[in-house]
Amino acid sequence: AVRHRQLGQRLVAVAGRQHVELSALGQGQKAVAGHDQCGLLPEAARRLGGDTGLLRRSLQRLFDEFGEFTDLPAPSNLQAEDARRLAGRMHKLRGAAGLIDALELHRLAGELENGLRDGAAEADLASRWTSMQAAIRRLHLAAAPWLDQAVPVAEPSPDQPPASDEELRRLLDLLSRHDLDALPLFESRRAALHKRLGSTRLNDLAARVDALDFSSAVALLQGELTDGTPS
Repeated sequence: AVRHRQLGQRLVAVAGRQHVELSALGQGQKAVAGHDQCGLLPEAARRLGGDTGLLRRSLQRLFDEFGEFTDLPAPSNLQAEDARRLAGRMHKLRGAAGLIDALELHRLAGELENGLRDGAAEADLASRWTSMQAAIRRLHLAAAPWLDQAVPVAEPSPDQPPASDEELRRLLDLLSRHDLDALPLFESRRAALHKRLGSTRLNDLAARVDALDFSSAVALLQGELTDGTPS
């Protein structure tokens, strides 16, 4: 499990009058944002169950999937299908930003999604696009030093009991409903899942969950429950 009792570092990014700070205290993690509210707020800690490992992966996934937007020109002269496809990506960016409570980025991605679907004027799209690019850059500036830190990977303790069928069914229920509360539950039971599934299958499940491919994760866990293991 990738968990931290303390983050041990404060992340501060200042862009003009804008300020984002991330810190972790005790066994939990707290995020403190400044006036721009583009970064990590206390709600992100609550949303992710105070799990810094999940926060790390959520941030990295956002940058991996959407970081390219910071180098792309504002959309113009789009065909209907291209606008629809880009609106779909804005929808995913909005969800990724909402998961970590990056409020400004969440708002801008939603406005771009709606504008692309509704055929907004290119000048309006360009203004919001530039703001969206700046929000991603600020978030990356705040998070990059922390994300670059090496993270120890802990093996489950020998006396760790494996996840029960009941625990699998609870996780399955959340995944099947595409409920993001499945993410903190998965993290909290990672060691028990490791003990039951083994490293290979756990890594496969983790990759599906981290990618928000909940349907594929459901298929894997359903297979575990129907393999004849006792309830």
